[in-house]
Amino acid sequence: MHLDEVRKMPPCARFIYWIKERHAIHVRRRKGKLKPWTDDEILLKYKFCNVRRIHDRVSQWLLDNWYGPFQDHPNMLVACTLARQFNVPETLEAVGFPEKWEPKKIAHILSKRQDRGLVNYSGAYMIAALEKDRPKHEQSIWSVCDPIAKRGKIDSSSMEKTWECLCQFAGLGSFMAGQVVADLRWAVTGDWADARTWAPAGPGSIRGANRLYERPLDKKIRQETFLTEMRRLYDQFREIDGIPPMEMMDFQNCHCEWDKYERALWNEGRPKQLYPGAAEIKTVDGLRKQQIDILQALQGAGVPLSRKQISDISGVDQSKIGDFAGPRPANQSEKTKEKWPFPSLIDFGHVVMDTYDVNGRDLQMYSITKSGKQSITQE
Repeated sequence: MHLDEVRKMPPCARFIYWIKERHAIHVRRRKGKLKPWTDDEILLKYKFCNVRRIHDRVSQWLLDNWYGPFQDHPNMLVACTLARQFNVPETLEAVGFPEKWEPKKIAHILSKRQDRGLVNYSGAYMIAALEKDRPKHEQSIWSVCDPIAKRGKIDSSSMEKTWECLCQFAGLGSFMAGQVVADLRWAVTGDWADARTWAPAGPGSIRGANRLYERPLDKKIRQETFLTEMRRLYDQFREIDGIPPMEMMDFQNCHCEWDKYERALWNEGRPKQLYPGAAEIKTVDGLRKQQIDILQALQGAGVPLSRKQISDISGVDQSKIGDFAGPRPANQSEKTKEKWPFPSLIDFGHVVMDTYDVNGRDLQMYSITKSGKQSITQE
């Protein structure tokens, strides 16, 4: 949609438009559609979190590597706190899931990474400095995570009660405590009875609420007011066509991300992170580079393809595609080679493709070689 048309909408309609279009981008990408996935200039250019928080790249990594394999682990509270302090899969992979809480060892690993010029923190969250003369990663380990490892408690019947406990610890304000609780809801078995009725207020989500109610953007509102307004909207829009049911934390997250969108829409500023949403135009014999990569990766990974699948990916008419549409046999004959419509793609070293994970839960990017596949990133 053209931005001039978006600007004509009232605030609530713009909010719902953002939710629908951002989720539509996620779906188009997951289905393997080629870029661009939207004609919205802002969504095309800047990076925004998914409508459902659990679909985001770091959340998916945590589900696959920490929260799923170690579900209900006794150290899960400090694990979730550690995860959202740093929020970088490479950092978390380096320290490993804290089956045994060893803060000195973790701090040493992080120091070594820092010395090598590696990034330990993401820019997604504002991590407050608690001690002036101490390295930031040591503050996160010793001043935030260690006290929680020793004294933190989980009440899996309620996200709000666990949040109230976490808010008592240094370094975890309302927003960061909420991010930890949002992870615990997936990592620890429990009723979590208020998952659809409660979420904490944060700076970005409050600005989003102020925009919806056409208040001054810097107006401060209490948690109780924020929740009352959120529940009112949630009851009205909890089911939006084409979008899986959201929990209240998802709705809170949408307030925050929509505020970023609105700033760009009204020229008040711009999101920090750019996103390469435009189509890649490079071609090889008339095919886009993305199409070549997908076909090449599927063939090399041993995935059988029908004529229709190859046609859908490549745009080549089915009648021009030979019978052989699977992986190249080791003893492939010249005759078989001729039936493969892209003989120049048979041999390759390293390519990237889009695919689903085994649960169809989200799109992932995989590095595929002849030895197998390894997940490297996702959106």
